[in-house]
Amino acid sequence: MKAYGRHLVTFAIPLLLVGCSKPTPEDFIQTSNEYLNNGNLETALVNLKTAVQAYPEDTELRSLLASAMYESGNLQGAEKELKRLVEANPTSSELLERYFFALYHQNKYEDIILHQVKAEINTPIIKQLKQLSDDGFEVADRETDTLPNLIQSNTQAPAVRIAHLFTDGDYTEVLSLIESENIDTKFKYYISIYKAKAYFQTAQYDLALAELNGTLGQWKSIPELNYLVGMSHYKKGEFEKAKSVASEALKQNNQVWSRYVLALSHAELENFTEALRFAEESASNGIDDAYYLAGVIASKLEEWERAYTNLEKANKLYPDHIGIKRAYSFVLLKLGYIDDAIAVIEKTDASMPEGAELLSDTVSYLYSRGDKQKALALLNKKGSAVSSSLLTRQQALLQLEQGKDISSLVNKLLSENDTSFGTNWLKIQNYIAQGEFVEAKKLANQYSEVNQQHSFLFTSVVSLYEKDFEASLANAKEVLERDNTNLTAHKLSMLSANELGNYSIAIDNALALLKLNPDDKQTATDLVFLYTKEYPNDFEQKLLDDIETHALPSSVVDSLASYFLGNGKPGEAEKLLLAFSEQISYESHVNLLNILLSQSRYTKAEEIAKKRIETSEQKTMPILSLIAVFEAQEKHSDVSMLLNTYQQELGDSKEAALVKYTNSFATGDFEEAKQAIFSLEKFGVSESLISVFKGEVDFKQGNVNEALNHFKSSYAKSPDFGTAVYIAKTLVRLKRVKEGADVLVNELDRINSPSKRQYNVVAEYLHKFNLHEQALRVYENMEMQFTLTGKEYNNIADVNLKLKRLSLAEEYVKMAIAKEKSPLFLVTYAEVLLEKGANDLAEETLLEALKSEENNEYANMILASVYINQGRKVEAKRIVEQYDTVQSVYSQKWSLIQSQLK
Repeated sequence: MKAYGRHLVTFAIPLLLVGCSKPTPEDFIQTSNEYLNNGNLETALVNLKTAVQAYPEDTELRSLLASAMYESGNLQGAEKELKRLVEANPTSSELLERYFFALYHQNKYEDIILHQVKAEINTPIIKQLKQLSDDGFEVADRETDTLPNLIQSNTQAPAVRIAHLFTDGDYTEVLSLIESENIDTKFKYYISIYKAKAYFQTAQYDLALAELNGTLGQWKSIPELNYLVGMSHYKKGEFEKAKSVASEALKQNNQVWSRYVLALSHAELENFTEALRFAEESASNGIDDAYYLAGVIASKLEEWERAYTNLEKANKLYPDHIGIKRAYSFVLLKLGYIDDAIAVIEKTDASMPEGAELLSDTVSYLYSRGDKQKALALLNKKGSAVSSSLLTRQQALLQLEQGKDISSLVNKLLSENDTSFGTNWLKIQNYIAQGEFVEAKKLANQYSEVNQQHSFLFTSVVSLYEKDFEASLANAKEVLERDNTNLTAHKLSMLSANELGNYSIAIDNALALLKLNPDDKQTATDLVFLYTKEYPNDFEQKLLDDIETHALPSSVVDSLASYFLGNGKPGEAEKLLLAFSEQISYESHVNLLNILLSQSRYTKAEEIAKKRIETSEQKTMPILSLIAVFEAQEKHSDVSMLLNTYQQELGDSKEAALVKYTNSFATGDFEEAKQAIFSLEKFGVSESLISVFKGEVDFKQGNVNEALNHFKSSYAKSPDFGTAVYIAKTLVRLKRVKEGADVLVNELDRINSPSKRQYNVVAEYLHKFNLHEQALRVYENMEMQFTLTGKEYNNIADVNLKLKRLSLAEEYVKMAIAKEKSPLFLVTYAEVLLEKGANDLAEETLLEALKSEENNEYANMILASVYINQGRKVEAKRIVEQYDTVQSVYSQKWSLIQSQLK
């Protein structure tokens, strides 16, 4: 199972970068890929967000950020980044496919429909995804059941028939027997309890409460009856009453059942943090059903690791429970444990409706994240013998991607329901994919006999494909006159009006969409764009005014801040986010902290992070952001204090253990780090990642051989480039450099398509340890695959210089200088000239480099050599004297120069 990564450094490591010289995009890509390769997904995400803030126009950075967001389950974030990339790269079908999948997996079918696609990039998969609309795909309700089955409680075993009937589950018989028999009054309370419980089990909650509050008026002193009263109110939908009863009972007897009722009630009242706490306490005290409840609540809070821990236990306890399988597989997919999720689905009976739906959901998810082969294999394996319209539609999806006509599949679906909006929509899209626009319009018009409103929607969308925006707008207007809450029609109107340049109408429809769904971040982003068109000279102030007067929802603040950051205006973003710091999304909160930390404004960052903890219901991520602020200042003792202060909020969780591990590792408390590793093993962290952690600790403690064994063990379980680098570094410590080189070269061969960063890591290792021929071969392979940066050209020049291939060295360093006249590149050029005997040109080049870095020791050392070659020993001596008392890594070279001066 792939490790999810360490959470502590999620914010800290990227923020610490600001204290050094500004990293290049390549640096960010290298570090981010290292985090991703080591399973540190959250760390990679924040590093990439910092990178994109610094280099908003870098397509590779933004693309990697979108991929990482997808992997983390942040589909809205991935959607936003991919939309920006698609707008900046309108001829990229690959980016557009990824963007459409992000929309599709969120069921944002209307956004796919409304997006205009150029003919030259309209691939089969893009054509197919265009078939979906928010009204168009009839899928079963995807909401997970959050109410596990009630455990029937009967702690008594009296030898009377009523008790036996109740134990056998014959609740109706229990009630009949009680009504028909003359039972001795001395059994009044005993019988009344069974009567109340039988009413409860037969869903007669009012009668159960009447019995409990009547004959059993003293129920407050009996834990079992406390539970029945609380659950009866809960089942009736009286969640506040249920919570009140359970809270009072908890004060009196501290029973686990009270905690379970509190968990259920808080969940329904959307107090999810409290609900999760009570659910986990219930589960740990013997209520097995509470594991399922805790897993679902943790999912709602997007605390995926806690959700995984609870649902894994629930799945073991109830292996045939389809609801648990749905929730468990969903969380596995969110965490990137794809093979494990597939294993769960493969054990599900897909012939049952819920099983078919689970299979369909999984295929959709795999498909949306690009795992097309796995999606197809799973569908072929489990779906071939299943009769399901949902799976038939997915079969159509796969066939359309292959460029096939799906008429036969559509006709099969129509034979089941010829008036289905979704199926007719598929048929229209198939016509469009085949270029049969006349047939598409004909079907759209015919559908008016079934549903006039949907007919207008069909016609509006077909008009969009034909770029008849007036017609598209007119048909969407017809829909809105009948139903002003139709999201698709508002989207169509917004897009058509934008294409026509009528930004006022487009803005009105965007506002209508936000009123219907204030959390729609995509529309909020679109609205910012429309304001730039309608108010080109003062759109920023106009937006701020409308936000302050509540004419616009607060979600626009996040989009406007993103606009500022994306356009290189962090100061404007900061002012905006500070003004609305208590309303902004968590992502914007992190952006604000990044801005403040980049300016070393630690006090303000701490103040805002602490305020976020106070005002947030879900405190785990705000606590982690404050930890990041502390770590940016290396306040490790404050991190420890924070862990103690919020021990209850973080709980005995994987997140807390990860924080303890990283903090203790940073402070050199390796015994504490080992204890944290032991805790992580209990939470089911993958063996490969545990081995890496153990290797890190051993390496720091000087137990190099033990560290090497751990790293090799990790690699054997889960081959990974990052782990190979660990192995190579450890072999260097053991003075087995050539063996380390072989490890890295073999790792490059193992990877199907190495990234640019991976090529660089291996080449730089080989170059550093004088394995220049091998380094050159790696660079040559990289040059065939990628466009190189100035630094990479300079590195190749340096390798050729070491190999005395001076013509090639000069050629490559000139290419580096053509990209950027960096002092580093100029010094390399001077070295080449010195080797070629061109001393005068070498002097000129070095003096130019020293204009911007006059204290560059290496440049001065080369200049001294040039002066000696020119016979200018006095000037050479003057340079040597400047560094006479300085401890230097170049001491041997300085000694050689001094010997030449004698």
